[in-house]
Amino acid sequence: MNSVRNISALIFVSTPYLYHEYRLQENTSTAEALLLREREQNNATMKAQAETQERNLQLLNKLEDVDRKISLLQGNVQRYSI
Repeated sequence: MNSVRNISALIFVSTPYLYHEYRLQENTSTAEALLLREREQNNATMKAQAETQERNLQLLNKLEDVDRKISLLQGNVQRYSI
């Protein structure tokens, strides 16, 4: 990072216009890096959400199966208790 500061100071001393152009390129690179990081985080979040949604559907199916078994068992208990 120090080398970048030294180069940027050197550029500023020699030609102020180029310094501003360099700063714009540096800001663009920083913005692109931040955008890439945000995109990666968004992809990770979307993947985690999809996995969680799949897990929720699996649990819901298990719950429905258990509820159906409970109903069958209750029906059997009522038939045999009469």
